[in-house]
Amino acid sequence: HIKRPSNNFILFRKIAHDQKNQTPALSDYNERQFSQIIGKIWKGLSQGEREEYKQLGKEVAEMHKKMFPKYKYQP
Repeated sequence: HIKRPSNNFILFRKIAHDQKNQTPALSDYNERQFSQIIGKIWKGLSQGEREEYKQLGKEVAEMHKKMFPKYKYQP
């Protein structure tokens, strides 16, 4: 089974999660709490900040398409 490429928010969350694991003050939060915090931060980002993740999402989608040219999303 081939997974779908990650969307903009999921990429943002993955990067934030990596930082969480490297920051002792953030490691006290469980996954549910962390997801709630990340959701609020995401909603507070400016269009410019979100645009960076949109571009990253496009790059990930292009790489995914090259790696799996016959992939078709099937829910």
